[in-house]
Amino acid sequence: MLLSSLISRTFLRPSQHYIPCSKEQHLVSVPWGKVQLWREYSHDARGREMPAELLFLRFLGSRGRAEMATLDPADRLPATRAEVWTVNPPSFGGTSGPANLEHYADCALAAVDYLLKRSQGQALWICGKSIGTTAALLVAGTANVSGVILRNAMPLRELLRRRYAWRTAGVSRFIAAPVIPHRLDSLFNARKACAPALFLVSRNDEVVPPPFQHELVASYAGPKTVLEVAGGHDDRVLTSEDEARYRQVLREMLGRGCAEV
Repeated sequence: MLLSSLISRTFLRPSQHYIPCSKEQHLVSVPWGKVQLWREYSHDARGREMPAELLFLRFLGSRGRAEMATLDPADRLPATRAEVWTVNPPSFGGTSGPANLEHYADCALAAVDYLLKRSQGQALWICGKSIGTTAALLVAGTANVSGVILRNAMPLRELLRRRYAWRTAGVSRFIAAPVIPHRLDSLFNARKACAPALFLVSRNDEVVPPPFQHELVASYAGPKTVLEVAGGHDDRVLTSEDEARYRQVLREMLGRGCAEV
């Protein structure tokens, strides 16, 4: 238990300090406490009486707080009414602790179940970045979602086994990797996912080198589009050229609120 807790905190890096937020808070009950979701609209308040055309559920990278999340990818679709829901993992914000990867998997499944029950026929797309892609792929492999958008997708077990083993004298391979919950095995979940997917791969990613990301792409069972972009793992701003390509691909995949590719 101590080892699992240490590894979970290393990857999630929780924080619970107060962050002012104008988004709408929703709390979802789970057996071990509450999962905090924050909802934000891409359209102005005057248009909110009309139902959204699309729903996006986002899982951020380590240290990411839902209170500070952007409207990506809805902000790239200005003509589409969308809601963006962002999850706070265990021990982040108002989500109950402890910071535990098993609970992280619980958060993902509880969040998607909550949105699917609330939806009024809208398409639900799942978005993930970095370690958030492990949660996104769990959802994509188990729930009936319309599509997936992943940036710098992280096959966590494989990274620990092969990428970081030599740096840690084998500790990551023989001790850390086996502790990663099976539910967050991204390669396994990718083989079960059938929804259309967009993979953004940073060419200079040193945390999850592109060959590992492409291995995950190759495992993905559903239709997929790969967009290679400049920059490293944590770069937030796309170049103007990559931004234009990203917007174009989103429009092609989502259209004006249509989730059919």
